[in-house]
Amino acid sequence: GRAGRVQSGECFHLYPQCVYNVFADYQLPELLRTPLQSLCLQIKSLRLGSISEFLSRALQSPESLSVQNAIEYLKVLGAFDQNEE
Repeated sequence: GRAGRVQSGECFHLYPQCVYNVFADYQLPELLRTPLQSLCLQIKSLRLGSISEFLSRALQSPESLSVQNAIEYLKVLGAFDQNEE
């Protein structure tokens, strides 16, 4: 029950064959699984600069249109002003 927490260990999971067959070979990067609105707020709160510029430097960056839509949504909600502040 504590494998990996206090010492090295192994963890085994049992899945039915039908579930195992639909597993992806590789998991999608967390950057692409995280809601962009919360990611944009985190970037601004950490003062990492322009959201679009920061995300474009990622190895697998989200689509620029998706980033712009997230920023616009946050502006509509009042979380950002017109200068993304």
